[in-house]
Amino acid sequence: MDDGVAALRRGDASAARRVFESALAEVESGEAFEGLAEALYLEREYAAAADHYERAYAAYRRERQHMAAGRRHAPFRGSPATCSGTGPFGSAGSHEPAPS
Repeated sequence: MDDGVAALRRGDASAARRVFESALAEVESGEAFEGLAEALYLEREYAAAADHYERAYAAYRRERQHMAAGRRHAPFRGSPATCSGTGPFGSAGSHEPAPS
């Protein structure tokens, strides 16, 4: 998953998405769901990103990674704060949705 994190850090959402989707095909983990959520958010697929952040939260809870779960616990739907870029993947730029 290091390649996915590196892709996110350089802003290559499609490469990151491929890495995290491949990781999830092998085993579901909070880290993979969160990475995919970040990639989806960068691709402006906000509803799918929110869904994957929720799945990351649930996976982190199952994995007993309480700090990571807490990082992903927020009112998910429609909240720009959900995708703050403050997790282990950092920020590849602005995570705010474009004004409508």
